[in-house]
Amino acid sequence: MTVQRLREYLNQFGWNNYEITEQPSEQEGYLSVAWYSQPNGDRHVLLIDPIVEKSLLIFQISNIINIRTEINCEHAVGELAQFLMFLNHKIDLGKFTLDPSDGSVHFFITIPIDKNEVTYEQFVHCIRVSIELTEVYYDSLKALCRRQRTLEALIAEVETSIQNQTRIQLAEELEQLLVDMQRAQAGNHENSVSS
Repeated sequence: MTVQRLREYLNQFGWNNYEITEQPSEQEGYLSVAWYSQPNGDRHVLLIDPIVEKSLLIFQISNIINIRTEINCEHAVGELAQFLMFLNHKIDLGKFTLDPSDGSVHFFITIPIDKNEVTYEQFVHCIRVSIELTEVYYDSLKALCRRQRTLEALIAEVETSIQNQTRIQLAEELEQLLVDMQRAQAGNHENSVSS
């Protein structure tokens, strides 16, 4: 996986305003692209780093929030760490981390590249998951730090959201199953009529 291939993927995805940073300690540099959470919202930066010598491709959103710069956040470190552990338990792809050295919260997806090429579809999937999870939990992380929401309330909110998503997904799968069964029955009926 090369920076050039990543550039092609980003261009295909429609993100042309990216920066490339060389890293003397690695075979390949990394790309970074910024977006705003809403029209006048906060700026986030996604780093896409192919670490060829370790056969890894990393998608990283750094400094989502920082307990040292958020208002009254220092006292919420324990609750923030618990909330991040809870989220990581619920998330299938990626993880949130709290860097104790500088107090920043990051999100990572790390995938092995080995000798295989990451497809465009896999690349886009990782970008979308990174952005979506950052967007979904950003306000909750800030609210917890600022003591605007309790840990218990946020956990209950996430649980309810996951249950609702599961219900919607099951309903969609059931609806698709019924459609497939109706098509199969219609096909069987046509075959019996023609024979």
